[in-house]
Order: sequence, then C-alpha cells, then structure tokens
Amino acid sequence: MAQSGGSMRPPSRKELAVRFCDAGLEDVEELAQLHVQAWRDTYTGLLPQAMLDQLDLRQRMTQWHNAITHKAGRSGTGVVLARAGGDLLGFVSYGPQRDADLALKGYDGEIEALYVQRNAQGRGLGRALLGHAGTRLQAAGFGAAALWVLEANAPACAFYAAMGAEICDTRIELRPEATLQDRAYGWRDLEALTAAGG
Repeated sequence: MAQSGGSMRPPSRKELAVRFCDAGLEDVEELAQLHVQAWRDTYTGLLPQAMLDQLDLRQRMTQWHNAITHKAGRSGTGVVLARAGGDLLGFVSYGPQRDADLALKGYDGEIEALYVQRNAQGRGLGRALLGHAGTRLQAAGFGAAALWVLEANAPACAFYAAMGAEICDTRIELRPEATLQDRAYGWRDLEALTAAGG
C-alpha cells in the first residue's frame, strides 16, 4: 500500500491495541457487513460485477448466524475476530476440511475464510489471525490445513505463499455468472502455520 510522507509507517498491532476474541451471535451483523465489503473491495475487477451486485447483507447475516451456531462448543472449529476499540478489523473462520479431495491428500483442517478491512491491511492482522486459527486447529488434533483462493487474486496468493503454504490443488468452478479458477494452498505441518502467524 502506498503511503504519503515517505517515512510514515502503518501502526503495529500493539499500537492499534488489537484484541483477538471468539465470535458470538452478537457479532453476526458486523461480520456480515465486513464480509460483504471485503468481497467488494477484493473482487472488483476479478469477478463479474453481477456477482458483487447480488451480495446481500441479510443473507450473509443468516449464513454467519448458522455458522456460529453450528460451531459453538465444537472442538477445532470457530471464528476469531480482530478488534480495535469497537471496530471489527478482520476475521478468520476455521474447521474440519470440507473438500473431500484435500482431505484425502492429508489436509484435515481448513481455513474457511480470512478477511481484513482494506484500511487495516499491511499491519500483520491477517498473519496473526491465521496463526490463531492454526493454533486452535492444532490444539484440537488437526495436523494440516488448506484453503481455496481465487487464482486471479494475486495479492492473496502471494500472502499465503509468504506464510509458508504450498499450492496443493487447483479447480474450476462453473457458476452461472462466470467460470472461476481456484487454487488451494496448504500447510502440511500446522507448526509452520502457527510459527508464521507469530
């Protein structure tokens, strides 16, 4: 991210007074708002505009309500939030691997979603959130984890590679609006993910 002033740097997590906490049902609306906005920020120009125009806040709220309710009390699955003051800056959702092919390859855990507000990126929040997810998965007995990312999302691909993930699969998604090419990134050893998350 370009910055004015030359010597200016983004505040660190400590300067932001970021706290990490588990999501509850009281966080559903904020999660849905951040998720919708993150999609619009991230995928404009990468996905057909019709797909982005169809994003619905109420539908996302229902999805997050169902996800948090389903994850409650289950080991190795959850949603971790990054907050500064009253603001939700990002989140990571994790759990058992849902993709049968990746599970067969030994990636028993999954990073289901990771998003950070655009104006909070570049401050280590994504790295820290991934580290939290990796630690939680490892504590629940998972040995590896993988995630899917849109191949055209070059910044995300570079980020996961920098976090020590390796490309472990590819797929083509046929949707009514578009044909999407996805890439799976995985960590064979969750120790590497938790270490990279700092």
